Amino acid sequence: MDAMFYRMLEERFPKEVTVKGGKRYTLRPLLPTDRERLWAFFKEIPEEDRMFLKHDVSREETIITWCTHIDYEKVLPILALDGDNVAADATLHQDRGGWQSHIGTVRIVVHPEHRRKGLASAMISELIELAAFTGVDYLEAECLADQEPMLRFFERLGFNETFRLPNRVRDRRMNTHDLVILSYELRPEGFEAD
Repeated sequence: MDAMFYRMLEERFPKEVTVKGGKRYTLRPLLPTDRERLWAFFKEIPEEDRMFLKHDVSREETIITWCTHIDYEKVLPILALDGDNVAADATLHQDRGGWQSHIGTVRIVVHPEHRRKGLASAMISELIELAAFTGVDYLEAECLADQEPMLRFFERLGFNETFRLPNRVRDRRMNTHDLVILSYELRPEGFEAD
């Protein structure tokens, strides 16, 4: 990414969003100084939710690594803050040099106290706008087939189920689950940017 992208981040954030009930959150990229607040956030995510996350966030080393090795060109983590506390963490993952450099992946985790208020929608919408700025053509989201509310959430935002992979995911209890890949097309086939 070029300096223009980093300037855009500086100009765009911090950003206030208002969700259902008038609740306000501050969105901004993850900083190295967020280590303690991000660790506190993931410790409060219920075990049944953490069990299905791609990384083991029950280990503080995972959070330390994320906050120590921030590379917005590979992973752009956006936090939603409620005061000084993390209410949600959403990320845009990109492979900038490979054969899938035109595809980004989004992930989101919302603290239970801040769910069903529209915060997740606001954050994924923010990542969609950021992905469009970086030149990504498609976004993908991964869910387990048994995570029906998450599947419906992404479908409401315009993501479509692309395919299911039977028994592709093994949770921390060693049970297998079908993996569902959903995609969102940012630039339709044949689209040419100015």
